[in-house]
Amino acid sequence: MNSKKVKPALIIVLVLIILVTGGYLGAAYYYSGRFSPNTIIDGVDYSGMTPAMADQYRYENDSKYTLTITGRDGASAVLNSEDIGLTCSYSKSMNDVLKEENPFAWGFALIAGYDFKLEQTVSCDHAAIKKVLSDIDFLKASNMKAPTDAFIGEYDSEKGEYSIVPETEGTAVDMDSLLSSINDAIVSKKVSVDIDKSGCYKEPSVRADDAELTDKLALLNTYKDTIVNYQYGDKIITVNFDDIHNMIDVKKNSVSVSADKVAAFVDAFADKYDTCGKEMEFTTVSGDKLLLKRGNSSGNIFGWKIDREAEARQLYEDIEKGVTTTRPPMLLHEGWTWIDENNDIGDTYVEVNMTLQKVYLVKHNAVVYVTDCVTGRMTSDRMTPEGIYGVKYKARNATLRGPDYESHVKFWMPFNKGVGLHDALWRGRFGGTIYKRSGSHGCVNLPLKAAEKIYDTVEVGYPVICYYVPEKTEEEIAAENAAKEESTSNVSASASEDTEKTKTVLDLTPVYKKPIEQLKAEESKKYIVEDAETWKARKDAEVAALSANEALSANAAVSGNAYIDPVTGVMVTDNAETGVAGVPVIPQDTAVDPAVVDPAAVDPAAVEPVPAVPETQPVPEAQPAPEAYVPPADQTQVPEQ
Repeated sequence: MNSKKVKPALIIVLVLIILVTGGYLGAAYYYSGRFSPNTIIDGVDYSGMTPAMADQYRYENDSKYTLTITGRDGASAVLNSEDIGLTCSYSKSMNDVLKEENPFAWGFALIAGYDFKLEQTVSCDHAAIKKVLSDIDFLKASNMKAPTDAFIGEYDSEKGEYSIVPETEGTAVDMDSLLSSINDAIVSKKVSVDIDKSGCYKEPSVRADDAELTDKLALLNTYKDTIVNYQYGDKIITVNFDDIHNMIDVKKNSVSVSADKVAAFVDAFADKYDTCGKEMEFTTVSGDKLLLKRGNSSGNIFGWKIDREAEARQLYEDIEKGVTTTRPPMLLHEGWTWIDENNDIGDTYVEVNMTLQKVYLVKHNAVVYVTDCVTGRMTSDRMTPEGIYGVKYKARNATLRGPDYESHVKFWMPFNKGVGLHDALWRGRFGGTIYKRSGSHGCVNLPLKAAEKIYDTVEVGYPVICYYVPEKTEEEIAAENAAKEESTSNVSASASEDTEKTKTVLDLTPVYKKPIEQLKAEESKKYIVEDAETWKARKDAEVAALSANEALSANAAVSGNAYIDPVTGVMVTDNAETGVAGVPVIPQDTAVDPAVVDPAAVDPAAVEPVPAVPETQPVPEAQPAPEAYVPPADQTQVPEQ
């Protein structure tokens, strides 16, 4: 090889080595007072900085520190280092960190670099932080919304149920918890705090999935199944959860049926639906509208009356079990029928007009029978009381007693304590104004055939309505009847079905004063009345029968039939020496303990009937009693006062 050619090449290589070495050494000298390339201290790049420059940069970086606080509904606030009184101290100075680097290894730093983690102490002024937080709007107590617990909501009448209302989170912050989270963030040099994610909001104590709450709802749903169908005759009054939910106490820790609320409901229900003792508007057969009170005491009660304590106990039990039941309410007294709370009479009853001395049998709002009567004498102790009552029981051949009388009747139908409907063979006349001067002791005296007709019609509980009305003149009655006749004639045939359901209005002129043509016209209208001739014959026959009984009283043969008197509860027998055949009386020396004799074992039909009047026997003429004459006491005990 030519030595002359190699020498320049070596020189070039040497020069390059010298230059590179010089340059590297020069850079090493440079980095002897500065941080090598890729020097990272606590996450910050300090490459090429002198310690003084790094100190200044670190100080400025610390001073620029900010912490962003975010909350619900887009709320946010920023705290700076001055606001929080930030101070930072480090375990090593920048000079100390620089000493840990080898300036001659700066070339290697280009590849590997340095990453220093210094121990640092960061502190803040808590009082300053509190002051700053107190000025942030969304962190002011007045602007915070407290969380609400989940709960069982109000009854939803449309859905017919209860449901759980979920909890609400609210925006109320636990300030102590927030201060702790801010401190942790500052110490860690974090740049944000999310109040929600940090768990600094106050939370509800009961959530919608709370086991205790869902158990309460399940119990309520058990009560929700309760349906009580109260049966009033053929009608049903339903009590369901729309009513029952008001009887449930829903508290924070319990759900229970409230006995007090159940009792209050039963009281209100009874106040509305009880009819005993309440007034009712009643339309008489003559069209008068009267307010009459239903009986409501022992012996004259009429209508429906709930046993409030017993019903409250039963309803409480029904709700507790969540049953569906159809039953009558627990009753102190059961009514006759039920149209609604304003009508428990129905359309079939006995009506007693004590002013006109008329008794009507009304069926399906039509008068099917009418008769004259004699009611109580118009004195305070004998007048027949007004009101709405029900037949207590029926008895055949009863002996009725009072302080000064003892009377036998064939058909006895008490309805108001000792007041009842019965026949009165001792009377020769009925109707008119007899009751004013020689009326009964309170009972409704009837002709024998009328008493039998009514007896065969009524049953226990059958409504009996007694009333007085202002007397009308014959001219007023005639005018009213004429108007009603004209109104009736204008009713179209298509409405006949409806009009049949309308109460028939009678001409109340005494029968014996009506012309025979009018009586026949009334008969054609399905009124059951008597013409004048029949009426007189019946009256005369009744008087004749009374006279015949009196004539037979001394020598009639009596078989000794017996029965229990429903009024007195003692044994009543026929006796040939003291009574008339078929007219039971109490023998003078006979006393029977009512508890010993079973009334059901006695056959009332066994009583011998009154003998018929022989056709050949002359019928005595009925004579009107003088004004001062008072006939024998007639029928029953004086009504209880």
